[in-house]
Amino acid sequence: MKKNILKKYPTFFVFSAIVILFTVIDIINSPKEFSELENKNLSQIPILSLESYIDTSFSSDYEKYINDQFFLRDKWIDLKSRIEYLLGKRENNDIIFGKDNYLFKKFTTFNDEMLKNNLNSIITFTNNYNKEVDFFIIPNSYAIYDELTPRYLPLVDQLSLINSINSYLSLKSNDHISTINVAEELLKNKDDYIYYKTDHHWTSYGAYLAYLTYMDYLGLEIVDINNLEKITINNFLGTYYNRSKYFKADSDFITYYNILGLHIEIDGKEQLSLMDLDKFKGSDKYSAFLWGNNGLTKVINENISEERKGSSILIFKDSYANSFIQFLSYNYEIIDIIDLRYFKESIRNFMKDKDYNEILIMYSFNNLS
Repeated sequence: MKKNILKKYPTFFVFSAIVILFTVIDIINSPKEFSELENKNLSQIPILSLESYIDTSFSSDYEKYINDQFFLRDKWIDLKSRIEYLLGKRENNDIIFGKDNYLFKKFTTFNDEMLKNNLNSIITFTNNYNKEVDFFIIPNSYAIYDELTPRYLPLVDQLSLINSINSYLSLKSNDHISTINVAEELLKNKDDYIYYKTDHHWTSYGAYLAYLTYMDYLGLEIVDINNLEKITINNFLGTYYNRSKYFKADSDFITYYNILGLHIEIDGKEQLSLMDLDKFKGSDKYSAFLWGNNGLTKVINENISEERKGSSILIFKDSYANSFIQFLSYNYEIIDIIDLRYFKESIRNFMKDKDYNEILIMYSFNNLS
């Protein structure tokens, strides 16, 4: 009788056995707090209470917990990536699998109205304070390595748009905005390691090329990168990898430079150096630069040369600037850095009674648009 039931419903019994097995394993297994593969904190087991039971929040939280703590979760994710690749899929979660194992953002459309509003906000800012502002846009990696992207994808032509934006700002700002084209220097040096393969940022050398371009524009003496103490961190898998889980990805390495004599304040709290070295222990290694993204960061160079005493610059930026500041710190005694996504104070109040030598606005095209 039992044998007949097993023969009649084999799928049911095999499925039930698997469910029971995995349930027991999940109960025995200690929950992980963080997934290196996905670069995210994992849900922990929720506490059952009368309130959470009645409002059904316990069941939804428990479902998240089971999803995040599922046995061999990382292996299943990796297997999914491999199977989809074998089936001919060359992108995942809007990340393109390019040649030479480069990963790129699938950037086929953007909000033109939003971009125009952002540009007009920059113009309004410069007109309100009657200050000359320096401005440059950082192209995303696919714009520099166009030949490594699939031919069939109609990606946004960032280089052409950057030229159009620069012309627009020059025309509309009454010469208050000086546009600087850093893309040209990046294109000239594309054979060097200037963008990460698995992350959306440029490397320290890519940031250095933009620094050279900016210093040339200002007529300031540059710091020679070859004279700096270089430190390299290996096994970096960045944001593009974390979104796509591309199993063939090549791990990147991060280079930063040991700079002494800097006084750092982040949102009013003092730090010992430009770098948060603890971030190198996790997967989000790029956030080590400038302690990640914060509202107001102040960098004071206590070893600045006598001729640059009193020099200051204000920067409005996104995360691309975080690896750029390490070079700029050699040229200014005071660098104030604002990330508007996290800055709580009124810009009008902040700017009151301040007189900077330069104001720089630098954004990646992706964030600017």
